[in-house]
Amino acid sequence: MSFFGLDSEKTIARINAAAVTPHIPSFVRSLSVSALGFCLVSLASFSAWAFGGRFFYAHIGEVGLYAVCALLFVGLTGYVLHRLVIGPGSLGRFYKLFTVAFGAYAVAWCVAWFSLRGKQGEWMGSLAGTLLMAVVLANAFSAPRAAFHVATVLFITHSAGYFTGGYLYELCKSPAALESFGHLLGKGALARTGMMLWGAAYGFGFGAGLGCALYFCQEPIRLKLQRE
Repeated sequence: MSFFGLDSEKTIARINAAAVTPHIPSFVRSLSVSALGFCLVSLASFSAWAFGGRFFYAHIGEVGLYAVCALLFVGLTGYVLHRLVIGPGSLGRFYKLFTVAFGAYAVAWCVAWFSLRGKQGEWMGSLAGTLLMAVVLANAFSAPRAAFHVATVLFITHSAGYFTGGYLYELCKSPAALESFGHLLGKGALARTGMMLWGAAYGFGFGAGLGCALYFCQEPIRLKLQRE
C-alpha cells in the first residue's frame, strides 16, 4: 500500500535521500521491545476499564468504553513501537498504519463480540480481528506472502494473551480469592487487580505477536538492504 510509504522501494529511497545508516531491529529486539512495550500500553488502556469503568459505562456506554480503550492503544502504541520500523520518518508512517490496522482489528472484534457474546464471540473476534490486522500489515509493507504466517502468529499470541488474562481475571473474582484476600483488599480491589492482570497478559501476548509481525513483514526491506 503506497498510502503508507512503507514498501521496500520507498523505504530505501528515503534511506538513500537521508544518507543515513538505517537501524535494522533484530528478531529478538522486535519481539522483546514489542512484548514489553505493548504490555505497558495495554496496562494503560485497561486502567480506563479498571478505574473508570463505572463512569464510562454510565456516560458513554460499553461501546464508548471500547472506543476510549482503542484510542489509548493507538495513541500510545505508535510512539512505543515505531522504532521497530526500518527507515527515517517511521513515527508518522507507523501511526497511520497502526491506526488502520488496529481499527480493522477493533471493528472485527466488536462485531463478533456484540453479535455472538461469550466464548464464541471472543474466539471469533480473535480470529477475524487478527486476520484483518495481518492483511493490513502485510500489504502495507508490500509483503503479501507473509500474510498467512503473520495471521497465524497474531492469532496464537493474541488468543494466548487474551484468554490467559481472562482466566486470571475470573480467578481474582472467584470465591476462593474473595475468601483469602477479600478482607484485605475488598471485592472491588480484587476485581481491579484481575482487570490489570488481564491487561498485562493480553498486552504481553499480543505485543509479542506484533513484534513478530513487524519483523516478518519487513523481510523484503532487509533483503534489499543486504544486496546494496
